[in-house]
Order: sequence, then structure tokens, then C-alpha cells
Amino acid sequence: MIVSSVDKPALHWSYSRERGGVTVKWDRIDVSIPVRQYPSEAVNDGQQQSITGVVNSTVTYVLRFGLKLKGTRSMNQIIILSAAVLVLAMGVVWVMPAVFYYYQLAHFFSDGLALYNRVISRASVREPIDMFQASVYTSTLQSKRRMKQYALDDKELSKSNFLGFLMLSSTVMENGTIALGASKDVHDKIRVDFDLLAGNKPPFAFDEKSIESDVQEFLARFEGKEMTIRKDISPFILRVLWNHWIGDEMTDSEAAEFVDYQKKRLLLSIAPGWVSYLMRSWVRFVKEAQAKWLLKIETLLGESYGKLGKHKTPSEMALLAWAVLDALTFAGGLGVPTLTHHCIAVIANGEASAVLDSNGRLDRKKIDHFIMETSRLYPAVTEVPFLRSGKREVISIGMQSREKAVWGDDADTWKLRPLPLYHENLNAFAEFAHPTRSCPGKGLSLAIIRGFLKQLNEYSWSNVDTSKPLKANGFRFPEFTIRLSSPSSSS
Repeated sequence: MIVSSVDKPALHWSYSRERGGVTVKWDRIDVSIPVRQYPSEAVNDGQQQSITGVVNSTVTYVLRFGLKLKGTRSMNQIIILSAAVLVLAMGVVWVMPAVFYYYQLAHFFSDGLALYNRVISRASVREPIDMFQASVYTSTLQSKRRMKQYALDDKELSKSNFLGFLMLSSTVMENGTIALGASKDVHDKIRVDFDLLAGNKPPFAFDEKSIESDVQEFLARFEGKEMTIRKDISPFILRVLWNHWIGDEMTDSEAAEFVDYQKKRLLLSIAPGWVSYLMRSWVRFVKEAQAKWLLKIETLLGESYGKLGKHKTPSEMALLAWAVLDALTFAGGLGVPTLTHHCIAVIANGEASAVLDSNGRLDRKKIDHFIMETSRLYPAVTEVPFLRSGKREVISIGMQSREKAVWGDDADTWKLRPLPLYHENLNAFAEFAHPTRSCPGKGLSLAIIRGFLKQLNEYSWSNVDTSKPLKANGFRFPEFTIRLSSPSSSS
């Protein structure tokens, strides 16, 4: 496919996406510039491209072109001018989309809600809106329609190398892509095992009492001490997920090591591909850690399946290990700590005061209702991406959950609403999707959050920093620290 071309009697140049380069011809001179592709429809998809590589290749081959040139001074000037135009065109085609993508991304992380409102106010059409080079659906009606349509054309559907709005780099992906974006055939194979490992079916069904006991033991460590919410609960929740998915105990040091791997891999995945050349020590650390965790997961799951008489081939176990590792890294390993963090935050800042008693304890009978409302206003996952017939579509759970036509004029306010409204319209765990595409770990995730809230209820605790109000930046709360007092009898 020829993207752009200039055709003149003396000078010819064109860019071919299939050939992955620029070819410049003048008389008998033929110079090919093999720049790495930077497709406009996915600035960062797989990030096989590298801005540094583009620039370096262009400069190098333009210099070679000049040295090989034989002609008059005016001819040289024409070639130099053409080369300058070429470099400028490449900058517009490849660099500018990337710059705009990261500009939007920075605004999304600082306040995603404000970014949405700004884009919607400027959009010429209500649905879909254009953000992050994707078609974004923000209404409940359209989200339901699209997700039903996805179920019908499932053969043409994938999530590719995307996580919400994020276009992930392939630099630190085991199979070049995130397991959550696997093809339909691979996804169907993995999903059967995930329904089993997530505790949805025996013999891996989780025990909620056991989870509460684990939380009780964890919180006892912080009695009379300070606990930084996200920093301290993330390794613990990771250990709980690991225990139930893998069937093995993860030590504190292993959990801390995994969280370090998780953070570095996530940053390298979000950053442009060329960043990996500047952070080679990080890339080496992530790849070595990844190889270790994959081997451990594959070995432990192989033992568990062997005891059940469910023997799998080496390739099947490798595929399952890849999927479990990515789920621990990008899905449950991020989502469950995030929603737990938000639940504690709305208690700490007083938003949920209507369901607290005089001692600041959460009404046990309303815990599930409380989690529903918190996941509506502050969902752990704000976007779900789909790649449909080569075009990227995004379902905005964050905006859909604040739609006034559905949730009322006070949709931006934390307030318990009628339970049927949640059952019909809450999409925090991708409930609108086909059963094989919704979150397989919803039950286990809610059990962990519920257990955490029940046990935290046994303590008197307060936010350490009272100098400023604890407010969300759009859909996300900042990190904060609480102090736990001795447990007392619950009301």
C-alpha cells in the first residue's frame, strides 16, 4: 500500500508500509531507507517501531545519499530540499501522532474525567468520540449495544496489545503481546482454565473465610502502626491471588520482588519502544524476572493439574503460565488493589458517611452495596478495548458509570442507589460483555475486597494526613496513609 508519493521526471520517492521503508530514486541512484513502521491507527501498538530508529535511519541514509550524489550544485540543492521535505513528512506522520498520544495520556493520568469532559464538549458527534486514536463509547446504551455486537462477530474480535487506552510495547511481552489481547482461538483455550483457577468451579473454589483469616493476620501486623494503602496492600493482595490461582504460598520477599517487576514492566510497556534502549538494565531485570516467574507458574500449575488428572502438553502449560502471569501483572494484580484502595478512600474522606455508624464503622449488611457504588463512581478499570476488523473501539466504563440519564443528576456523587439499578447498568467487571469476555475473577476479587473491609471494620483507624482533603483526581484516588488502633468489638 502506497501511503504517499511524489512523482516528478527527475526524482521519485515513495513510502511503502509493506516494504517498511522509503525508496528514493534519481537517475541511476537508488537509495532505500528501511525505517521501522509507525502505523497511524496504532501509534504504540506492539511498539515494533522506534522514533530514535526512524530519526537515525533517516539521517544516516540522507547523508549516504548526498555522498553518492553526482550532479550540479542546483541538483544538489534539489536533493537536499527533497530530503528535508522527506524528514519533515516523516516527522508529521510518525512523531506527531506519538506526541499527541502521550500528551493525552499525561492528561488522562492527572485527571481522566476532566479530559473526557473537555473532549466531549469539543466533539462534533456525541458517540463515538475520538480519543487516543480510537472510537470511544461513553453511554450505557451504546456500550451494551457494542458489547452485544462483539459477541456476534467474535471471530473478528480481539483486544490486541492494548490495556484500556494504553498501547503497550512488545519489548517486555513474552509472546509479543499481552495475554489479555490473545486471539479468539487462544483466548477460548485460556478461558476454560481461568474459570477454574479463579475459583468459579471446584476443586479450586475459594474459601471466603480463609481469605478473611489471611486479611486478619495481615492487618494485625499494622496494629498501632501506619499503613500506606496502595503500597502495603498490593503485595498482600498479590499473595492472596497467587495462593488461590497457583495453589502455593508466596513469601513476603517474593511478593515485594513481584511488585517491583510489575511496576517496571508496566512502565516499560507504556513508554515508547525506544525507551528500552535507554533503560537496558530495567529491560534485562524484567525479562529475567519474567522467565523465572513463568517457569515457576508453569511448574506449580503442572503439579496441581497432575494431581487432578488433568494433564496438559508443555505448549498448553506454557500458554497458561503466560496468561496467569499477565493476569497477575495487568488484570487482578492491578484491579483488586485499586478498588480496595478506592473503597478505603471513600470511608476516609467521608463520602460514604451515610453507611457508617457513629464509630466510623461500615454497616456489615451494606458492604456489597457499598462496593457496588464505589466501583461505579471510582472503577478499577475505566476502559475496555476491542480490536474489531482492524479498528480499535473502547468502552468507557468510567464515563458510562457517571451518565446522568441512567444514574440521575447526582451521578457524580457517591450515594447508595437502588440495587436493581446496579444489576442492570453496572459494568465495573465488564458485565455487559459476552460471558466468555467478562471478568473471570469477579467473584474472587469481590471476596478479597469484602474480606478486607470486614476485617478493617474491627479496627479504629484514621487518615494520617488531615492537612488537606482526600480527593480523587477524576477516577483515581492518590496514595494515602492510615493509622490502625487496637481492634475492638464490632457494632
